[in-house]
Amino acid sequence: MIKIITGFSNAGGSTVAFVNLTNALNKAGVDCILYGPHQWHLDKCRADTMANVRLEEDDSLIIHFFQTNWVQKPPIKGKFIYSCHEKDVAPISSINYKIYDSIHFVSRPQMEWHNVDHPSFILPNVVDNLSKSTYKGEKVGAVVGSIDRNKQTDVSIQRALDDGMKKVLLFGNISDRDYYNEIMEKPEFLDKRIIYMGHCDNKQEIYDSVSDVYLSSLSETWSFIPKECELTGVNFHGTEAIKNNFEQNMTNDEIVEVWKKELNIA
Repeated sequence: MIKIITGFSNAGGSTVAFVNLTNALNKAGVDCILYGPHQWHLDKCRADTMANVRLEEDDSLIIHFFQTNWVQKPPIKGKFIYSCHEKDVAPISSINYKIYDSIHFVSRPQMEWHNVDHPSFILPNVVDNLSKSTYKGEKVGAVVGSIDRNKQTDVSIQRALDDGMKKVLLFGNISDRDYYNEIMEKPEFLDKRIIYMGHCDNKQEIYDSVSDVYLSSLSETWSFIPKECELTGVNFHGTEAIKNNFEQNMTNDEIVEVWKKELNIA
């Protein structure tokens, strides 16, 4: 069995990535389960809580954002892979990375940033199966993702307003409450056109409600949003800093095949 163990399983990009990977592997006939400490992931794929992890001899393990106390590879016959979706919030150099058979990175710039001498591979995330947007209304912009200083939500809002959007919808969790309060209290943002929608699990619903999406992050390791806009036909507005989708031309099936190869699955 493939067991994915993540230290963060609440709503967020890495959790969506592992939910999608778990579902894609199971669909391809590979026995896979996702474990995490939160509840959000439990009804979205074959999943369980961290407390119920039990290692078996024939397992392969994919570890993410989880500092184990292992000093060597656990007694499993399968592969032992660390999947890295972060940069400075979880430097590879801060963990005992040499016990892993290999490290998975989501983009080349991210791998180069970590700069560790260890077997590794680059592979983008499995994306949701989205259809062309049904939206036919006036120009409505969206800012999708967590609301914090790195995402520069205020910059995206201003870009959308400057482009003449009739409304700007904010989809995502508020991960920096002080920042959110600051931007929403700006005189230029005291406007009924700016609406906080909260987190939405249904991505198709997001893209069916807008004409344009804005992303202005200072730094990204990889982002779902450009590919999701491509799939749905929604206009994407990134910035020069959003250059993290170098391997995104792969299909989900191709991504699964690479994972099977890295996990030594025939």
